[in-house]
Amino acid sequence: MLTKILGWFQKAGPVEISPASIHINEIADWVEQKTTEIIAAHKLEEETLQQVNLLKDKHWVLDNKLDEWQQNAKQARNTEVGLLLAEIRKVVELLRFPEEKNGINSVLALHEKVDTLIEPITHQIENSFFKDNFAMILPEGSSSPTNPIAQELQDLHALLQQFKQKVANSGYHKIRTLTEKSIHIDSHSDRLYQMQQQLKVFREKQTLVQSKEQEKEAELQSLQQNPAYPNFLVIKDQRAKLMMQIENNDNFQERFEMKQRLDALGKAVGDKELLLKLEDLEYRLDHFRKQSRRLKEEIERVQEDVNEVTRLRQRETEFFRNLVKVSLGEEINITM
Repeated sequence: MLTKILGWFQKAGPVEISPASIHINEIADWVEQKTTEIIAAHKLEEETLQQVNLLKDKHWVLDNKLDEWQQNAKQARNTEVGLLLAEIRKVVELLRFPEEKNGINSVLALHEKVDTLIEPITHQIENSFFKDNFAMILPEGSSSPTNPIAQELQDLHALLQQFKQKVANSGYHKIRTLTEKSIHIDSHSDRLYQMQQQLKVFREKQTLVQSKEQEKEAELQSLQQNPAYPNFLVIKDQRAKLMMQIENNDNFQERFEMKQRLDALGKAVGDKELLLKLEDLEYRLDHFRKQSRRLKEEIERVQEDVNEVTRLRQRETEFFRNLVKVSLGEEINITM
């Protein structure tokens, strides 16, 4: 029976695992879950806590030794070594870890700061007379085969490197890169949402303005049936020109004369009520048409931005998908 079952599996061939399907808004959650899995699998929280405790111990040891070394250098009146020890004191102060909870990222950031300070100090010792002539900092009557300061810095550097290597071997840095990319994708999605909401508002306004515009155009068509409308068309441009001149003229007498001419043109229409209605409609129609054009331009502008951000997000999403395949060896599908 067992042979028969094995034969079925052999005939069926290898089982293909379908790629995981992730909605674009769930990418950050997916990366967070992967991060949790990596941290748990490689016991990174425990390793981080252990590293913090080791560095705290190193701080205590170096702090005490520095007190002695600085006192001896002061008695020997060696200013150069005193200045060197003051720089090392800066390194030691970084190892205090004042926070109660120190995460992996904060510890890695601290490592970078400490390494940045250690490197020039080590280089300075290696290229100085002090490298092999360090007796003045040792307790009276004692000796050492190596420079104790250089040795302590070397030990500290090795301690930092061991932890960094453990983190690197776990794949944590790869998942950090995925986290950064997921943040970029979320940022694009947020921008898209905001712009789409803006488009919605603009389109609603455009619909309302177009409705008002059509309403006024219908009213205008109705008034155009009035027998006096041709008379209005004759004096329309003249009245508009006169009204603009009156508005921009500060001379009282000239304004008075122009108003008289304006009244005369109005009487030529033969229907004052029609004239007022037509001028009011022309004004309102012009207002709605300008609004409609402005909204059309705004919609086109925002739509161009939407298209651009959509392209950027698509590019970032494709990059993220490929990065997951390369770094984690997993195939995923991202849905919108």
